[in-house]
Amino acid sequence: MAVAELCLRAGKATYVARSIRRRATDVEAEILELSASSKQSERRSVSSLKLEFDLWKRQSISYHTAELTADMYAEYIAIGCSQSIIFWWSGHPFYPALQLGTGGVMSPGDVAKWGLNQVAMLGFQFVVEIFVDYVCVVVEMASGIDFTRIESRSTFLGVVFMMMAVLNINISSLVYLSFHSQ
Repeated sequence: MAVAELCLRAGKATYVARSIRRRATDVEAEILELSASSKQSERRSVSSLKLEFDLWKRQSISYHTAELTADMYAEYIAIGCSQSIIFWWSGHPFYPALQLGTGGVMSPGDVAKWGLNQVAMLGFQFVVEIFVDYVCVVVEMASGIDFTRIESRSTFLGVVFMMMAVLNINISSLVYLSFHSQ
């Protein structure tokens, strides 16, 4: 999955960079064509073409970085939500799908080992995801994607996605909830 994510994000970054270069080439050709004639009204249209292209380029990069940021947050939220549901609600009588053991009672030592295993898996998932995101961001920056515009919105995005994570945990917990005790 890590390789697939890396390839997908590198492909998307290449696509965005290529579409920007292609449009820049088209705008440059149009500017050269307009510059060949020296009318005042056409000079204004040259500056408006440049301004329009710069605006389009900033919007394209902003949309792409917003999508990447949302994707990264979503991955961390999914990891945290799934692990927190399993860790905190396992063994609870109202959650039969998350019962520990298969008919037999687990010893306290086994439960402790299981909890430690869950923490280790959570750590492993986060380490892999951080590594993949780091490599992807480096590849995307090498492709010409700029992440500076998203920095000013990081606090807002963090709060929004944390609220979404809490809602996700509540909704997912309700899916497993059963009022029939066994």
